[in-house]
Amino acid sequence: MNAWIVYIDLDQIYQKRSWHKCMNEVDVYKPLASWFKQQRKLEWSEITHENPCIVFNEDDEKAEVDVCLGKHNKKNLELTDVIHVKTRDNLQGKKDRYQLIGKAKLTLAGVENVWLAVEKSTYNTFRDGLDNDIGVITYEEKGDIPTNFSIRKEPQRTDKTKFSKETQDLCKKKFGTVIESKQNVFLCSMHDDNWDICVKHKLWGVPETSSAAISAISRSKPGDILLFRLNKGKKNKKVWEEFVSIWIVTSKAQQVIDGGPWKKENPDETRKFVWQVKMHPVYCERFSNSVQLNYPKGMDQETGLTTKMYWSGMVEITDTQYQIISKRLIEANLKELQ
Repeated sequence: MNAWIVYIDLDQIYQKRSWHKCMNEVDVYKPLASWFKQQRKLEWSEITHENPCIVFNEDDEKAEVDVCLGKHNKKNLELTDVIHVKTRDNLQGKKDRYQLIGKAKLTLAGVENVWLAVEKSTYNTFRDGLDNDIGVITYEEKGDIPTNFSIRKEPQRTDKTKFSKETQDLCKKKFGTVIESKQNVFLCSMHDDNWDICVKHKLWGVPETSSAAISAISRSKPGDILLFRLNKGKKNKKVWEEFVSIWIVTSKAQQVIDGGPWKKENPDETRKFVWQVKMHPVYCERFSNSVQLNYPKGMDQETGLTTKMYWSGMVEITDTQYQIISKRLIEANLKELQ
């Protein structure tokens, strides 16, 4: 997701489709990259489909991958992992499987960790013939949203990459130096009283007692997304909540001595909110119709969000998790938005 872009096609949601929509690989790239970065604690990703960037022989020929990921090495981007993606509809026959494995084998010459990302039901069709050098990620297709990503097989390299330096030099040339341009999404959780103060001042803040929330807000930057959830406690032994709004960060995180307006304006608030960011609503200050998740055994099955994740008050979530919740919010408030 690029910085400053918050886009949902309202017409697409509004229309009732009578046909089956095939998922394309491009629908998988960004959610997959976001999830994999969190899993492997990586720092950058690039969608490189139709942009060959892996050197695989002495003639400087280049192979194509769908997603490149890696870490920051000073001001340069260090490539560590690449992923080849195929959807269920595009991986039906033996020819499709052989082509996918062949592309993956080719890129082993230029990068250490090579992965295939395939729909879960197709994994068994080729896993027995797959090289140990290649890892496998599976996912599920729910409508036009890929979800439930999982690492099924780790890559186990037995040799060294022959053209790692050439590939790194090419990636540096193509992708440049470190630029913080990715739009991150943070889930912010609080009670009603503090939410009203957030809206009034167009501020979001985290308390000095929450080190996890301070870590999250310090990573935020202008252009990032804040998805707001109101904690209503428990009702009939179930978590009672409301996802109510989507805002965009408009300033860098700043540390303030006085703790912000929350303690001053909310008589029940005793904490100081020492880190704050300015923000602006994306659609409206608060949607008329909120949405809720279900947490059997403490986890929502579709998003993978757990009740423990809300304890800190602010946590980074994946693009897939954000898309699932934001789409529900848009659908629930479609008439108001139109």
